[in-house]
This record gives sequence, structure tokens and C-alpha cells, in this order.
Amino acid sequence: MKSFFTRSLLVSAFFFVTGCAGSDREQSGKHIITTTVLPLAEFISELTGDNFIINTMVPDGMPPSAYEPTAEQLKSLGKTKLYFSLEALGFELTILRNISSDYPEMKIINITQGITPISGGHKHGNEQGIDPHMWMSPKQSIILVKNIYAALLKYYPENKEEFLANFIQIMKKMEEVDQYVQNAIEPVKGNSFLIYHPALSYYARDYDLVQIPIEIQGKDPSPDYLNALIGQAKQNQIQLMFIQRQFDVNFAHIIAEETGSRVIVFDPLSSAWSETIHQVTDAFIN
Repeated sequence: MKSFFTRSLLVSAFFFVTGCAGSDREQSGKHIITTTVLPLAEFISELTGDNFIINTMVPDGMPPSAYEPTAEQLKSLGKTKLYFSLEALGFELTILRNISSDYPEMKIINITQGITPISGGHKHGNEQGIDPHMWMSPKQSIILVKNIYAALLKYYPENKEEFLANFIQIMKKMEEVDQYVQNAIEPVKGNSFLIYHPALSYYARDYDLVQIPIEIQGKDPSPDYLNALIGQAKQNQIQLMFIQRQFDVNFAHIIAEETGSRVIVFDPLSSAWSETIHQVTDAFIN
């Protein structure tokens, strides 16, 4: 299946809002909508069409856990009308909340309503340890898009016909991706897989797989934990290990040599959402 996110969102991953760029945007007459990571920005872009400028905060290639906004990025939020937040990343829970009073025109929208969060395995700068990778499950992505759509209708009712047409298309294609995953994973339900950074928690929960993280609370594993993990992988004949593009791939290959696992390098922060979901799913059946 071809990705339905076919339009290029941002070649450079996000807009650096310099004085010149800000001027160009103001002259365009388009409202700016901002979010934290590229997959969400692509969802928004598909819903809004060409009537809005979609801004992304976390640069391509950078793990959100390592992200700190620049002064120029923070300044750019003064031009943002809506900010779609996962309420899970450190920036969203600290800096964004603290500066919101400085930008009264910016409305912060929590798009995770209706999602049961997974906690305990992450340190993305939030004390709750909420896993932010909700978009990596098609089932949760459907909820995210529904929440984005509802907010767009509320704040831009004049665009409701275009929003609705785009929403219907996106829902149809997302449901197709969800069905594809369900059908593909059915024969391997209950299987375990290794992953360096636990970015597939929602995917594993929703499709009945067991994710075994190598990284613990954002830190490299201790020698004792790593030895135990390798022993577990060998004993249970775990054949698959994921590592995302933003992390040290060489480290993963060292573990793979010890466990006999196949390494899949993937990018959960890619705007090519459908392609990423298919890549992850196909790894379990090929």
C-alpha cells in the first residue's frame, strides 16, 4: 500500500522562524498551526490542505528527549494560532505551559483526549514518564486525528467543508492501515521483540505484542541488565530487534550478534507515517 501522506510536509523537518521567514508568513495571510513532531504535523497538514502554515518544533533526526527549543523558535510561537500538544514531552509540559501566558493568541490543544497513556518506561522530560509515541499505533493515530479535526472545526468553522472532506479521506486510509496491521500481526500475536528506545509501546499494546526495551528510563543498560536481556532473548528465541534512526545503530548490531536477532532501523519521527507503520509491521512477517 502506498503511503497516503504523499505531500512533502517540510523538507528540512521544521520551519526556522527568522525575521525574513516571519515576514513572508505574515504576508501570506495564512494562520500558523504548530505542533511538536513531524508525524503530527503531517496529520494536521493532510487535514488543513493549503490554507495554513504548519510548523514543527523538533528537528528531523533529533530525539524529542534531547530537544530544547531555540530562542527563535520560542519567538515564533507568538505568531501561532493553535498548538497541538501530546501533553507528554518535556517541552510541552514545562516551557510551553510557562510561556503560554506571554502568547494569549496561541491556543494549546491537548490532542490525547480518549487515549489511555502508557507510563513507566520513558524520560522525555516529564515526571510522569508518559510515553509520547502514540502516533506509532494506527488505533491511537485515529484518535489523535479525530481530536485535531474537532479543534479545527471549533476554531475555523469557515473551513468545515474542506476539513470534512479531508477528514473522511484520512479516516478511510488510517482504518485501512489499522486493518492491514491487524491481519498481518494475527499469526504472530504474543511474540516478543527487542527495541532500543521503547517507541512501539502503543503499537505493542494495541496489537498484542511484547516489547522488551534495551534502554531503561532514557539511559543505556547496565552490564548486568544487558547480560540478563541477552540471556532472555536467546532462551525465548527472540528474532527481531528495532532501533530508531536517531540512536546508535552500531550498539544494536552488537546486541544482535549476541542474540541472533535481525535489526530493523526505523524512524518513528518520519512524516511518512504509513510507510513507517508498514515497515514495522512487515518486519514481523518477513
